Amino acid sequence: HARETFLRVAKLLPGNSDVPASLASIARREGQWDKVTDYSEQALVLDPRNPELLLRAAFNYGDQRQFETARSLLDQALQIRPDDLEISGAKALMYDAQGNLIEAGKYVANINALTPSYQAVGAKLTQLRLERKSDEAVQLLKTRFARFQFGSEVEEAVFGYFLAFAQHVAGDKAAAQATAAQTRDRL
Repeated sequence: HARETFLRVAKLLPGNSDVPASLASIARREGQWDKVTDYSEQALVLDPRNPELLLRAAFNYGDQRQFETARSLLDQALQIRPDDLEISGAKALMYDAQGNLIEAGKYVANINALTPSYQAVGAKLTQLRLERKSDEAVQLLKTRFARFQFGSEVEEAVFGYFLAFAQHVAGDKAAAQATAAQTRDRL
């Protein structure tokens, strides 16, 4: 039903990039990757300097293992918002997906425990996990819990899970169990 509604809206608002972007999201949920690409490209034609559209399109290409295209879109987004850590984190994830941890590390270097972006911190944690730096991940997460104001209980719970996992991988099973139980009880 949503697709049909957006297709009708597209006829009424042909210059609105939100319509093809929404259709791309619907197609993504349905696993129709050719349509995801088509709609993403339509949205970018209508609004080529929109960093959010560039970021979403990059993730779509990354999910299809088209990493060069994804990084190119992220480069465009970084030209518009050069200090955006969420975009930098996304670029790191594209390098991580290809096993290029050194290049990925350059893009998460400025992400820390107090970085507001959930996605950016997630990218940093992915990098630390892939580099087998579990102790550093535990410290980052403990600092985040001690000093960061989470946007919601769900976000706090997700980071609680991340901390329990990092503690487990670092070999501190007792702390991991305690953190997991605390996170579970918080929900």
